[in-house]
Amino acid sequence: MEELDRISDLPTELKENILVRLPVKEAVRTCCLSSNWRLAWSSIPEFVYDIDKYSISTPDILPHEYRAEDPVKMVQFVDNFLASHDGSIRKFVIIADGMICSEALDRWIGVLLRKEIEEFRITFHNWWKVPSTFWNLQCLREVVLRCSKCTIELPRAFKGFKLLKSLGLSRYLMYKYDMELSIKFYHLRTLLIKMNFACQREASVVRQLFRRAPNLQKLTVEEANIYYAYTSVTSEEWAQYTVLENLKFVEINNFFDNHKAVLLFVEFLLASTPVLEELHFEKKINYPEFFQKLLRLKRTSKKAKIILPKN
Repeated sequence: MEELDRISDLPTELKENILVRLPVKEAVRTCCLSSNWRLAWSSIPEFVYDIDKYSISTPDILPHEYRAEDPVKMVQFVDNFLASHDGSIRKFVIIADGMICSEALDRWIGVLLRKEIEEFRITFHNWWKVPSTFWNLQCLREVVLRCSKCTIELPRAFKGFKLLKSLGLSRYLMYKYDMELSIKFYHLRTLLIKMNFACQREASVVRQLFRRAPNLQKLTVEEANIYYAYTSVTSEEWAQYTVLENLKFVEINNFFDNHKAVLLFVEFLLASTPVLEELHFEKKINYPEFFQKLLRLKRTSKKAKIILPKN
């Protein structure tokens, strides 16, 4: 008991530092030690709910009411945390195994407006229209939105996230006038996008992102596994008005059967990146003709290396 008292009497900042390094289950259990730990829980600067770290087949990993198959209880858990929290939240991460109602996400963003949030990452499996309040989170440095489809409608008065360094988008939809806004992301260094390489609409949005991030250094691209009639995007359309002057590293994680569209995208990248150092393909593709054409593409950067997956 004496050791427990000494641990509970640690400075609040140290207890917060311990809690943010624990999974949600362990952090909640730790808060049962004493009122001091409960106080630390109510002021932790980072909240990470990652259901992928819990095995649903193991009954004691999470209390039953918070397991992935019960999204309503999970939402209640997050609601209760935010309602009892006092102070700033630098990092807010939700990685769910199912669906989250958009009303809950909108509600959480309303709370985070008062929390000086710097990192916002969500992963779930349904459609979400990003609320207008999201664009008021002006302290953001990292944003990742991974959902089945994400609709983005920028307010006319939005001038961009001036501190944003890292952005991840998955299956996004932007309205035409959003792409015409004169927004610059000067601090953006890292961009992750999941897209359909052959979709003209998505390609147009990506080109706009490239143009508005002049200091982009690292790009990660995944193809969305969406099966519908492809429209063609030419290399000229990709290259239109775009030079990625500071891009050094590109990673293409996976793509499916539309090799021609991917090849046109890579052709644009190699022609528009004067300081490119590495272009990685992470997934083995059993399509020799594609790689033969790939290796014949011209490269603007003399340092550019194309790195293929090992057999």
